[in-house]
Amino acid sequence: MTFLHLSDIHLDTRFKEGTLWDCDSYLCCREEFGYPEDKTKAAGKWGGYLCDIPVITLRNMLDHITATHKIDSIFWTGDNSPHDTWAQDVDLVTDYTRLITQELKDAFDGTGIPVYPSTGNHDTWPVNTQDFSHPYINVPINTFADDWAEWLGEDQLQEFKMYGYTSVPFKLASGKELKGSRVIIMQTQVAN
Repeated sequence: MTFLHLSDIHLDTRFKEGTLWDCDSYLCCREEFGYPEDKTKAAGKWGGYLCDIPVITLRNMLDHITATHKIDSIFWTGDNSPHDTWAQDVDLVTDYTRLITQELKDAFDGTGIPVYPSTGNHDTWPVNTQDFSHPYINVPINTFADDWAEWLGEDQLQEFKMYGYTSVPFKLASGKELKGSRVIIMQTQVAN
């Protein structure tokens, strides 16, 4: 069996080719950091040293995978938004998960490959924090969870929306269900 594990994508829709990749910030490769005269310090088409990845890199990677690999299942463990956590809000964090969700759906449409998604510490707001005081209280999870309905199933979707965890039957792209096996989709922020 062949599994694809996607983690820490940290997509950056503000990435700009040619911008400075070694700036005085935690996250570079954006227009506000300028364009270096020394072209060896310019972010390339696919990314750069202190950059999160541009959308084109994600799409190219998914195109390569679908063209060259026979995948049985996909495990996607989150961390979708860029590293500029100081400039984010709940909508931005949610939008990045929704964007990557759609990219995965577009790339694997019609393949029958099951996707097992879970969230990372960059997928709730504030980062590294999740409120477990009441079910259904987490805005990001309840916003993008509906986009995951086809992957989780209705019963598991409702359980996932409560606190960000559930378990689902373990299936392969062939449609075969591995009897007695389940994929546990965990929310590890409870341990933070």
